[in-house]
Amino acid sequence: MFKSLLSNNFLAGNKYINYWVLHLLVVLSSGVPLMAINIQLPSYEIVLMRTLFAAAILFILNKVNKNKLNILPRHILTFLFSGSLTALFWILLVYCAKMSNASITLVGLATAPLWVSLIVPFLNKEQISFNSILVGLNCLFGIFMIFNAGVSYQLGLVIAIACGALGAIVTIVNARLAKLHKNEVMAFYQMLGAAMGTVIFASCSGNFNLLLKVPIWHDVLFIMLLALIFSVVSYLLLLKILENISAFNVTLANNLSPIYGTIIALLFSGHSEAMNIYFYAGSLIIVFSVFAYPLVKWLLTDTITD
Repeated sequence: MFKSLLSNNFLAGNKYINYWVLHLLVVLSSGVPLMAINIQLPSYEIVLMRTLFAAAILFILNKVNKNKLNILPRHILTFLFSGSLTALFWILLVYCAKMSNASITLVGLATAPLWVSLIVPFLNKEQISFNSILVGLNCLFGIFMIFNAGVSYQLGLVIAIACGALGAIVTIVNARLAKLHKNEVMAFYQMLGAAMGTVIFASCSGNFNLLLKVPIWHDVLFIMLLALIFSVVSYLLLLKILENISAFNVTLANNLSPIYGTIIALLFSGHSEAMNIYFYAGSLIIVFSVFAYPLVKWLLTDTITD
């Protein structure tokens, strides 16, 4: 079942199934910040254990499927580097969730589609559209409202927005690499790169000692769930989805994360996740302003075609 679920035939050529699976992944990923908060280990050790567990699972999966791991060295280096970017994204994500809360983290991540709409034209040497600028200004207004709402997690929001930008870069990179090799092979080297990147980032920031804390069984269980569900199953499905759906549409679907995540956080954490009305108003502006981007683009295109 696990093998058939991740088979190429499962998602190939059917965009409706791709979107339904993507939506399910968004619902699942909305609970990641809350899971991270409930793990007592520091962010570096959480990401290191998560990526090592994931690499081990992917190694076994590749052996079972008889996938060759002796690929071109330049491809290995590319996957290792992209994996290190993924590690940095996860470290920031966990750190932000722990220093603020799940709601703040998910609102910052909701800016990812904006970053994609700005980064992709730059990479393709195209002019940034007026719609992207308009969406950016609306997002800034929403962020301004949150900052002036008396919320005590301004630094957390800044880190979350940076995390959204990094998440956009990771998605764009993965979309361009997804067709180089089998997804299981690519993901294996990326998880190895993420583990190595975590050690490097921890060492450079003077936090190498944080990697040596002994975890309790509760933390190990949560991290194993993160590794299996999100670093293996969800990650492989996302790589396959990126073969059929653009990076922008993938990040756009993640705009539902603040809605799902806030509901999940309020159900399980209660008062610690409750924010004032200005926070939710600013959050809605950010989410729906980015949602408006493809709608405006479609209407303008439709008008020009007519």
